Amino acid sequence: MPDQAHPGVFWRIVDESGAGPDSVTLVFETAEEERKALQLETDIVTAEFLSYVGKDHVDVAWTQDDFELLQVLLRKQFPERFDEDRMGFHLDLTDESVLDTIAVLAAARFSDPQRADDWLLSHGWTTVQRSYEVGDMVALSTDMGFCLGVLVALDAVEAEVVLLECVEVDQDTPHQSVRLHELVRVDKADLLPDTFGSVLTSEEDTVH
Repeated sequence: MPDQAHPGVFWRIVDESGAGPDSVTLVFETAEEERKALQLETDIVTAEFLSYVGKDHVDVAWTQDDFELLQVLLRKQFPERFDEDRMGFHLDLTDESVLDTIAVLAAARFSDPQRADDWLLSHGWTTVQRSYEVGDMVALSTDMGFCLGVLVALDAVEAEVVLLECVEVDQDTPHQSVRLHELVRVDKADLLPDTFGSVLTSEEDTVH
């Protein structure tokens, strides 16, 4: 396991109900004398575990992998907030877009990727050939239209995407809906440019 990237930041897995999945929170420690910590709750849940071991929470190290993925996500989504002098980002932790990015990070770290074969449509879309990177916004084709997501892992064949929208699927499929921030594994060939989804086009895009 990579070394912890910052000792003042860690994940906390919380058993809120005593049964069922456990929730994921990101904790920022403040000055030691204040004995306070800023806790950012996410909507990410893990498999039920804590109720079996008799604990209400367990702390998990913030790793170098977490740090590097967060840096990629921030550079991709908030390039204007990067401070060249301090080599860091100015972030408002009450900003919904920042909290959404942390939820994406938590999903990438703690969620088990689900296959999307029963609701993903593979049409072999004719579009501009694009090389994707981790942190890119992408679109997936579904029965109900195009769904936006963030690419968090990629190899030569498959990709893992955290969804930024809920997906309502056909009633004949095993899952009636796919929730916000679900981590899904898809074939790399199923990735589409984010302009297929609900985003503003750029000067480089052609709309027909």
